[in-house]
Amino acid sequence: MKWNSFSMSLWHVGRSLSLAGVLQCRPFSVCKPARMPIVHIKTNLTQDQISDDFIKDTVKMVSGQVGKAESRVVVHVDAGQRMYLGGFDPFLLFEISDIDTLEQEADREKYTKVFFDFLSQKLPVKYERIEVVFHRLPANEVGQKGTLRSNIVI
Repeated sequence: MKWNSFSMSLWHVGRSLSLAGVLQCRPFSVCKPARMPIVHIKTNLTQDQISDDFIKDTVKMVSGQVGKAESRVVVHVDAGQRMYLGGFDPFLLFEISDIDTLEQEADREKYTKVFFDFLSQKLPVKYERIEVVFHRLPANEVGQKGTLRSNIVI
């Protein structure tokens, strides 16, 4: 590679960002943004019906499906919500957001089946009372560690 002032500037910027911990890769290498699946569960089940073990099991299940370490998966549960869908019977809305993971329809179809099976087995909610929503996030629209996720790589 021939070095000119532009390529040297890029190298210095990359090196500076790498040293600052913003980019965690070498200059001129291909880096992927860090991904962190975020699961938000809203339900009219009571808080007593949602155990810490359920949340931990959800982290493990999502981690296994999307291929991310458990330490990268966020699960947030809003129990005791006032929710109505043709009645007040137990209902659950499972929303998952991620960068890059949810792009392919075939993957979303596979995840949907796994999520429905998992939720209907672990909680007293019928299959037809579960909704799954996928949110595909661009890395430049998510912030973490004081910068955009598009600037953080693992």
